[in-house]
Order: sequence, then structure tokens, then C-alpha cells
Amino acid sequence: MTAKTPDMTALPLQDPGLTARELLFLASITGDAATALQVPQRIAFSAWTGHIPFAFWVTRQCAPQTFVELGSHYGVSFGAFCQQALQNPGDCLCYAVDTWKGDEQAGFYGEEVFNDIATYMHKNYAGRAHLVRTTFDEAAGIFDDGGIDLLHIDGYHSKEAMLHDFETWLPKMSERGIILMHDINARIPGYTGFDAWREIAAKYPHFRFDHCYGLGVVLVGSNPPAPLVELASLGQEAADMARRYFSHAGAICEALFARVGEAQEQEKRNTEHVSSLEAQIRANGEAHARELDEIGARHTAEIEAHERRREEEKRKGEAEARDLRQEIAKLKELVAGYANSKSWKLTEPLRMVGRAVRRKG
Repeated sequence: MTAKTPDMTALPLQDPGLTARELLFLASITGDAATALQVPQRIAFSAWTGHIPFAFWVTRQCAPQTFVELGSHYGVSFGAFCQQALQNPGDCLCYAVDTWKGDEQAGFYGEEVFNDIATYMHKNYAGRAHLVRTTFDEAAGIFDDGGIDLLHIDGYHSKEAMLHDFETWLPKMSERGIILMHDINARIPGYTGFDAWREIAAKYPHFRFDHCYGLGVVLVGSNPPAPLVELASLGQEAADMARRYFSHAGAICEALFARVGEAQEQEKRNTEHVSSLEAQIRANGEAHARELDEIGARHTAEIEAHERRREEEKRKGEAEARDLRQEIAKLKELVAGYANSKSWKLTEPLRMVGRAVRRKG
């Protein structure tokens, strides 16, 4: 992602609102812009896009050996975690748990969503990324207690469901365990995750982002990574600066996704236009072919009609010839009959006299 780092580091070193430790921590965040602002490889529509820079950063800082996501849908967040995990030292295993059928909040969808993310993960993270197609409760039995370093909860966003998921998976977290919770600031009918967040935040060290429906960061392990301890310990002013940084970085990411989306829409429109032209060409060609077929059919019909007339005339001629031959045969028979008759023989002398008279004359 080619973008300037958000200008939140231009802070006066003598600023009485910030401690030297906070200044150093904020400088470390902005100084690692190459991590937060790297180009996401998995691009799809998602309400999570604005948190991708933080996903890159927290995955680098936590360096988990096991990462689990509850609720992946299109795989935008899971793709970001996998992308950074693959760059970290070690062999982090990433698991996405989802039924990939949808629910009342996300909407229900068909197999095309699962097939798309499965194809992408197999192509890019085979052996490292695993899709667990089941419910969250059923999947909990697959993982050992204390074995997960980084967990992202993004399932059903009612207070009851989010508290249930948090409590169910809490024993699975390692001593370095960090839990991320999405939609803690979603003010949408039916979304009451902010109430769940208030209860959880009252019990554990935490940090909160408000943009993109909110993202909560909860330090549940006994020995969490030091950068996450620093993040959760920031005073109000320094915390707001960190929020602005990641919010700004998220906005850059959202702008990138929007441009990609526009390009994809334009490509779709171009494809549809080309398909329309091809269909029109085919239709014109088919119409021309039909016209040629009709002309050919007419010519064929005329030739066949001519042949039929010729055959009919031939049959008539042959019939007339047969009739004439039959008439001639009858006449010959009649003549032969006369020649052999008594009257013909008795009148022979008279015919001879007649012939002699004609010769003399």
C-alpha cells in the first residue's frame, strides 16, 4: 500500500500530556508503518477492513504460535492475520471457525462463500491456515486448554452470545493470551456487544478502538506481550493518538478496497458489455444464417418442384407413348384380321383389276 504514514508523530517532546514512555511507544508504532500499512492480499467486501492495519501490527507483536478466529465470513480479517503470521518467525498455525452458512445478522448465503475462501487459503497458506467448518461451541473441544495465543471473536453480536463465546474460549488461552472482539461499538438494532464489552473491560486490562464498529483488545493471559501491555497502559491522550493512527491507517486501507471495488465493478461492466456485443454478433450471425437458410430452402423447393414437374411430364410422355404403341398394335391386329378374312380374300380380284386400271391410267 503506497501511502504516507498518518502524521500523528509530530508531537512536542515536552508535551506535558504524554510521558516519555508513551512517546517512545507511539514512536515505535508509527516507526513500524511498513507492518501496519502493507498491502492486504485478501481483498473482499467487509466491515472489518478498517482494522486490517491493527491486525498486521498485533499479529507481529504477539507472534502467536496458534491463532484462532471465530466467525470469518469472507475471510478478510482471517486473511490479514494469516498474511502477517506467515512473515513472523516460527510456524504459526491459523484456524478459522465458521459454519459458512450465515445468520440473521450477517445474512444467509450459499456455498460460493466457503468455496471462495477455501480456494484462496489453499492457494496461499496451505498447511498453515485451516478452515474448521462447525459451530464455535463444537470447535472449542478441538483445542487444548492454554494453547491459543491470539483469539479473534467476531460471531453473533448480542451481549449474551459475545459473553458466552468469551467465557467458553477463555480457558483455551495461553499465558500470553490476547482476545480481540469486533463490533463492540456497533449501534445497530440487535447488536448489543457494547454491553458485553463493558462487563469484560471492567475485569481485564484492555484497549478499545471505536472506528469500523469498534474492536476490543483484551489481555487475558498472565504474561501478555510487552507491546500489548504498553498499549493497554496508555493514558487518555496517548490512547487517543494511537486510535487516530490506526483509524487513519484503516481509512487508507478502506480507500484501497474502495478503489479495487470500483475497478472490479468497472471490469464487471466491461465484461457485461463485451458479452452483450458478443450476444448481438451471435444474434446477427444467427439471423443472417437463418436468412441464408431460408433462401436456400426456397431455391431447393423450386428445384424440387421443377424436378417434380419434369418427372410428371416424363411420366405423361411415357404413358402417351404406351397408349400410342397399344393403338398401333391394335390397328395392326385389326389389319391382320381383315387380311385373313373371307371378304378380303373374295375381293382380291377386284383389287387387282383396280390396281391394273390405275397403272394404265
